[in-house]
Amino acid sequence: MLFNRIHHEFTTSIPAERVTEQIRMRLPSGLLRVNSEFLGYVTENSFKIRRNLYNVPLVSRYGHPFSPVVMGRFEKSESGTTIKLKLRLHLVISVFILIWELFLGFCLLGGILECILGSFGDGVISVLTSVLLTCAIELLLLLFFRLPAKRFIERLEEILKYD
Repeated sequence: MLFNRIHHEFTTSIPAERVTEQIRMRLPSGLLRVNSEFLGYVTENSFKIRRNLYNVPLVSRYGHPFSPVVMGRFEKSESGTTIKLKLRLHLVISVFILIWELFLGFCLLGGILECILGSFGDGVISVLTSVLLTCAIELLLLLFFRLPAKRFIERLEEILKYD
């Protein structure tokens, strides 16, 4: 998928004010980031957070560029609070993947034209290389974005389901 965004919605029985508190409790207080679960901010009816990776050994030093950024909104409903989530990649990573995919698409088109108009063997190599690199990107996104995003959603639901 070129634009990796995941939309998710769930309803909790706790009021919106308590949802805000629950998330705010897991954000860093002051300059110490180590003991918090998330990094980001919370407003009255929305939030933008990501996992705090500063307390994970190797990741804290080098970062994790595929870590999902979660944007959420709260809406009061009859049964409590509806929370709408949108998870996405960091903007710089999205732009990098877009440019990389465009380059691979250009190589694929060039390989197909090479197969038709020129040397079939050289064209096939370009086509296969483009397809394999595209599959590698999708595998990276699956392992390092979509699966952590799923765990992130599960964790948020766990935190916000019960008071």
